[in-house]
Amino acid sequence: MISHEFHLHDLGLRFGNFEVRPGERSLVVNGQVASLGSRAFDILIFLIEHRERVVTKDELLDRVWPGTFVEEGNLTVHIAALRKLLGRAKIATISGRGYRFAAKHPPDVDQSAGKLSPISDQGPSPTMTPKIDKPS
Repeated sequence: MISHEFHLHDLGLRFGNFEVRPGERSLVVNGQVASLGSRAFDILIFLIEHRERVVTKDELLDRVWPGTFVEEGNLTVHIAALRKLLGRAKIATISGRGYRFAAKHPPDVDQSAGKLSPISDQGPSPTMTPKIDKPS
């Protein structure tokens, strides 16, 4: 299986009115730097880097809080902060499994140029939209 994983490092990434600037560790929303904690930023970067698959909660906890016991509620708080800035559709919850960066057309990396193509801000595609279980 071919991995489509890439690492953002100092590449910029734009989607809709958003720009992720890993080198500056900042998220720009409508031209203004957003107030975003370092843990939430790390979560966003990890989700984007692994956008082709569902990222488990354990993976995020291990990546963002390595070697530390952290309650799952901390992760939930940071995901909520990201959704407040980006909109709910940008980070999908896959019930019982984890999270996925859910922009419609995720970026592709042109390895020769080291550039990212833009992400569409039109929401998740039907194939990326999680099935929502609603109570009866």
